[in-house]
Amino acid sequence: MSIDVKKFATAEFRHPHKEIVAALLDRVEFDGDVPVNHLTPRSCLIGDVDERLDQLRQFSADCIAKAIDELADAQVIRERSDPHTGHEAIGIRELVETADKPYRGLEKDVYEKASAFGFRPMWRHGRGWRLVAGGGQIVCEGPMRALNAFLDEQLESSSGG
Repeated sequence: MSIDVKKFATAEFRHPHKEIVAALLDRVEFDGDVPVNHLTPRSCLIGDVDERLDQLRQFSADCIAKAIDELADAQVIRERSDPHTGHEAIGIRELVETADKPYRGLEKDVYEKASAFGFRPMWRHGRGWRLVAGGGQIVCEGPMRALNAFLDEQLESSSGG
């Protein structure tokens, strides 16, 4: 009886976990200790073969999808969905958490500051954050950090500084 060992060397029988993690890490750049470009579009991992990163082209989409689910369940990676575009991205959990540190508590701070000025932060899907005054007038638009900067300016100017 002869066993065809070649079939075990094919991509379908290998697991892409290591290649996925390596591909995600290869794309990360750092600004000091803060990771930038720490999220990779899902299509680069699991999209059509010509869209995929080189390291993953040898694997089927089903094989990669299963590995991504397993890595997410093991809390090795984090999956994110861009609220503006709906595009999905994937990153290494520790790097995503490090990049998110400056924004923890930011939303709460913005709500508190906005309330003090009579503004209301509002989210509009596909349009982002905005600060709205009592009559419905939009006083600031942008990401949460832009709203925070606007409110800090308002606080500084109201305190005479």
